[in-house]
Amino acid sequence: MGDFGLPFFCSIQHKVLTSTNTTSNKEELTIGAITLEKKWRNRIPFIILLIIHASLMFYTFFKKKDRKDLVVLLFSNIGMAYLFEYFVLNLFKAYKYKPKFLKNQDLDNIFGAILSQAIYVPFTAVLISGFGLGKYWKLLFSIYFTFIDYLFAKLKIYHHYWWKTGYSFFGIIFFFNLSDWWYEQLKNSNKKIQFLSLFLFTLSSGVNILFILAIIKPFRFGYNSNFSWESHFKVLPLYSLIRTLYIAFVMCKGGLVSKISYFLLSFVTDELIKRTNLVRGKFNFKSNLFFHLLMLVVGCLGKQLIYGEKEH
Repeated sequence: MGDFGLPFFCSIQHKVLTSTNTTSNKEELTIGAITLEKKWRNRIPFIILLIIHASLMFYTFFKKKDRKDLVVLLFSNIGMAYLFEYFVLNLFKAYKYKPKFLKNQDLDNIFGAILSQAIYVPFTAVLISGFGLGKYWKLLFSIYFTFIDYLFAKLKIYHHYWWKTGYSFFGIIFFFNLSDWWYEQLKNSNKKIQFLSLFLFTLSSGVNILFILAIIKPFRFGYNSNFSWESHFKVLPLYSLIRTLYIAFVMCKGGLVSKISYFLLSFVTDELIKRTNLVRGKFNFKSNLFFHLLMLVVGCLGKQLIYGEKEH
């Protein structure tokens, strides 16, 4: 009896375990599918807007001939939008983006802000300024962005803390008018606006590069021994701001001596930040040399676009 009973029992046990494993695998697949579906549910609206506004930008540059001024205007708009976002999002947490492109929520939030402040709104502002669209178009696009703000909040892919949807409407109207005025000053070769444009051109480029470095994670900024991503994105823009000021003044001064002084200031700044424990990880002048060189190239490109001068 025992000789026949043991195989029979093992057979039943095998079937039960197989059934349990199959059920477990199905549950895991279901959970994985739900997670994947939720990610794409969040991503798709952002991707749709990316396609729409990239198409608008392509159309603008295809139709308009003064492309240099439009490029400068675009990066100036992005720089101004980044400065606005630094205070409203990074410091005072007015809202939170949830595009679900990156696993880390803090990085994902900042990436959502980049999509909004470097693509959706600035691209539209360049379209309006480039074609000289009037107040009715500005009103229409402001309503459009206000509706997106409302819709994204309803879809729970964007969350308000203290921000109100109405703020977006008035903010967008103001931004479109500021873009128009800035474009006119660029065309009139206003010296102050040219310098500020060079500053914003370099700032927006630097912030984008530093965000990529943040994903690679060779270092992390912070203060009071707090090196969370939240602290990182409070300190990092200030570092980028200092670097941008160096570049802007070096480009205006011109010459080999100013470029050497730029690298000396960069060395002093990096060492000072490291010695005051505002950063941890791989962060020194040697490890940052590529970044400093790249920013110098960006500054030269910005100067050539704005002033029509080549750096030697």
